[in-house]
Amino acid sequence: MGSYIADFYCAKLRLVIEIDGSSHDHARDYDQRRMHYLQSLDIKVIRYTNSDVDRHLRAVDEHLQSEIRIREKEL
Repeated sequence: MGSYIADFYCAKLRLVIEIDGSSHDHARDYDQRRMHYLQSLDIKVIRYTNSDVDRHLRAVDEHLQSEIRIREKEL
């Protein structure tokens, strides 16, 4: 996406899902620039941590499903 890489992208919903691990601890400036760029294209960014996905997958899934329903209404 431009010069940036996203973990997951749904073109139909203009939605990026990012799973942040320890590699993101040192890339906050990059992540912020990428997020602002994507938002300037009307692309919504949803972030989860590796820990949340590993430990609370059901909650992540429920949250993501809710965000998808919201995004469908926005478009």
